[in-house]
Amino acid sequence: MTDLFTDPVDGAQLARPSHAARLVGVHVRSIYHWIAAGKVRVRYAAGGIVLVEVASLFTRHRPGHARVGRRGGDDGDVQPAA
Repeated sequence: MTDLFTDPVDGAQLARPSHAARLVGVHVRSIYHWIAAGKVRVRYAAGGIVLVEVASLFTRHRPGHARVGRRGGDDGDVQPAA
């Protein structure tokens, strides 16, 4: 199965949520939390397949840049490395 796709219209790199999670080193559930919160851009392919815009992962997820959720716990946001 292909991990990365290129949109033929605008050339955007797209990835399935599982591959997007591997790219930024988080659990796939975090990717779905980010999608629901509008923190990453997605596109929907035929059959309802969700594809994440890879560029939005790296503007959203900056290594070393911690963001703590309102509850003070892990709500899918990246925590600093110890």
